[in-house]
Amino acid sequence: SYTDFEYGPADIILANDSISISLSIKNIGSTKGKEVIQVYMEKLTPSVDRPVQELKGFVKTETLEPGVSENISISIPVSELGYWDEAENGWVVEKGAYHIKVAASSRDIRQEGEIIIE
Repeated sequence: SYTDFEYGPADIILANDSISISLSIKNIGSTKGKEVIQVYMEKLTPSVDRPVQELKGFVKTETLEPGVSENISISIPVSELGYWDEAENGWVVEKGAYHIKVAASSRDIRQEGEIIIE
């Protein structure tokens, strides 16, 4: 995009085996454009080696004129947090804390939060 975007505070809710992330995106630049909002997750204190951040979801805004905002929402099933466990011969979702990063790219984190899987 040839413009800049401002990310509002992210509301992160865990309910019904799904993680919902909602926030407002505002075009603060001087030209119209679109933004791809990405959600990365990291298992804090994992029991197996895992990447520092894993892309779990993304959404693209509509074309936004300068000064215009859009409310976006991304829903990620908790099952997407799993990894393949050879001993279990199946997917396992570890209980515990997960760090959530809402970003313009993997290196441009705009909002952060945490959830606990019980």
